[in-house]
Formats: sequence, structure tokens, C-alpha cells
Amino acid sequence: MNKDFWNLLQPRLRNESEPVLQAIGKWGCYLLSIAEISGVVEERWWALIELYNRCLYHGWIDKECTILTPEAGPAILKHLTGNQWTLEKIDSENPILPPLKPVTEVIYKYHAFSGVGYHYKTLLIDTEVERARTLCGFRIYTRVT
Repeated sequence: MNKDFWNLLQPRLRNESEPVLQAIGKWGCYLLSIAEISGVVEERWWALIELYNRCLYHGWIDKECTILTPEAGPAILKHLTGNQWTLEKIDSENPILPPLKPVTEVIYKYHAFSGVGYHYKTLLIDTEVERARTLCGFRIYTRVT
């Protein structure tokens, strides 16, 4: 994993001229964290366009990168890696820290001018550093062997 590639990726994508990359930059933190977990997109940011289009085609995301169903995360990971994945969700105002694995996503709630929003990141990489946040959950992805 190349932290230099992933750190600050989301703000960088917002400044791209390609509309798909702009959309991922604005709203794609969950999609970016899934891409990071897969290890497949590493240092090939243009592959994000293909990933976005494939996810739209399969109905896993909408045009604003919202992951549409709980099954979508493992489905995207299966598409990227060829392996089955399970997903454990821990959501609450004060989530209990689970036994952490390298494929854990951390969910933060933040308050923006437009209301409450959520930001997804993995334990090691944060693609967005612009807002103060409050921890509100975890998504734990486990590769099925």
C-alpha cells in the first residue's frame, strides 16, 4: 500500500477536469476506501473511472458514489479481487472498538453547512482531511478463504 498515493487523493480528484473523477472527489470516500482495501487500483487512479462506471452499471452506487446496499461493498471487492468478502457493520453514537483488522473502515459523522454527513476511511489512510469529525461506526471487511 502506498500511503502517498491514497493520502489526500479525494481532494486532488475534485480538481480533475474529468467529471467522473470530480464526482469521486466530492462524494466517493466509501468507494475509495473499498478500492484501497482491494489493493487493485493502487497507483492507477484512472482505473477509478472504470470502477465508477462498472459500479453504476451493476447498481452498486448512484451517480454521487453512494453505496446503495450493504451487499454492494463485498460485491465491489469481489469484482476487484475475485475473492468473496464478508462485511460486519458496527454503527452507534459511541461504537465499541472491535478487534481491528487491516481491512477495517472507520466511519465518521461530521456537520457541514448542508447538514450531517458521513466520511469513510480505512484505518491507515484518510482520503479527506478537511472537516472535524466524530467517530460513529466501523465496517469490517474480511476476505473469505
